[in-house]
Amino acid sequence: MFYHPPFRLSTINRMENTLTVNALISKYLLWCSKHRAPRSCEWYQGHLKSFLQYPGIPDLAAAAIKPYFVSEWVDSKTTWGSTYSRGAIVAVQRVWNWAVEQGHLEVSPLLRMKKPTAKRREVYMK
Repeated sequence: MFYHPPFRLSTINRMENTLTVNALISKYLLWCSKHRAPRSCEWYQGHLKSFLQYPGIPDLAAAAIKPYFVSEWVDSKTTWGSTYSRGAIVAVQRVWNWAVEQGHLEVSPLLRMKKPTAKRREVYMK
């Protein structure tokens, strides 16, 4: 049996401060590939890859993310409608919620971020 001394709060805080957005998203996508359907992983990967391409995001400390970073990224995508934008925000929020669930972060800075309303699709059947 291995003995693991308990983490001190200062150690956890240092880990939070060194975990980058890129590293956190990589961890999430790896977890996703093992615990979610392939189509779900592709959906997350598409949104998260786009998020990582936004300037300044990849090397930012994951604990330092703010809702305005996500809003600015979504606002830069002029071809996205409200439903697609909502999905993109949901994908990013999910990573931070997962990080809290897994113990990578103490709290999600994106927890209360507002999302646009999804529009209903009108489907006509003949």
